[in-house]
Amino acid sequence: MTAPNQLWETDVKYGYIEGEQRFFFLLSILDVCDRAVIDYYIGTRCEAKDAVELLQRALWKRNQFGEDQRPVIRTDQGRFNRWL
Repeated sequence: MTAPNQLWETDVKYGYIEGEQRFFFLLSILDVCDRAVIDYYIGTRCEAKDAVELLQRALWKRNQFGEDQRPVIRTDQGRFNRWL
């Protein structure tokens, strides 16, 4: 990568809240070039609509809606790869 906004990575992690006996999800989008976290979602659920909203926010933050060429989105082929 030679410049920001060419390749973005997404990943989902989860953790456990001991006192509440439940899980939470952390979904993040990173720019591979500058290694910046563009945006993230954290919550007790992680559904396709949450991922879509996250991607839309990331595109707005990086002013990519008016661009002819948008970033390539790379995922690790995990559970949520079907929505990207």
